[in-house]
Amino acid sequence: MDFIKDEVQVELPPEIRELQSLYYTFHEKTYPSRVLKWVYSFSTVLVFQKKQKREILLHFYQYLILSQLEGKESVTISQIIDGTGLDKETIINCLKPMVFSEDQGKALLMKIPNVRQFSLADQVIINEKINPGSNYYEIEPPPPNKSCVELLGKQGLVSRDDKVRLGILRLLKKKRDSGGKTFTWIVENYTNELYDYAPSEEFIRRLLDDLVQNGFLVFHTNAYEYSTD
Repeated sequence: MDFIKDEVQVELPPEIRELQSLYYTFHEKTYPSRVLKWVYSFSTVLVFQKKQKREILLHFYQYLILSQLEGKESVTISQIIDGTGLDKETIINCLKPMVFSEDQGKALLMKIPNVRQFSLADQVIINEKINPGSNYYEIEPPPPNKSCVELLGKQGLVSRDDKVRLGILRLLKKKRDSGGKTFTWIVENYTNELYDYAPSEEFIRRLLDDLVQNGFLVFHTNAYEYSTD
């Protein structure tokens, strides 16, 4: 599968390497004719905070970032890159929902300085005042890589945000021969499709901006167009 070729070779924490080794042994004995591939961009990790008795569901890359704070008060973006093997863009996409949660009580981390822009020298620390109002919650995952986005849709392995992303991409991919489409056209035609729910205009605009930033779409003048790159 093409999306596996795009998988990043990450640096795994010792506890994950140990579990992975145990499963490799089990898999080789149980299915000797099969090849096992780890697809980290599809993976999630459930973290349990003992003191607060709280469970937090993270994307695997977000867990790698969090693990860099083990035994430390803070880490820089540069240190996270060195410690995880992830590139700066992926790290920033993972950090945004961890630091700038729409509900700040669910912000798992804090960034110094506390601004939206990211630089290699920025420091990341645990948010000690986190108060999600629940013993279980999920951190919004980063957007999927471009090569696996349609496979995600086929397999149903998508979050609420990704369902809308996929819906928008399908609409614009079908109409790519007719040029770009305006925001109004996208809203009207998306809500006419048979999706699970009807997102707000603000929600659609946020995801359009995200799709442009990550190279799925191209925006020029007042129109969005499916990227063929």
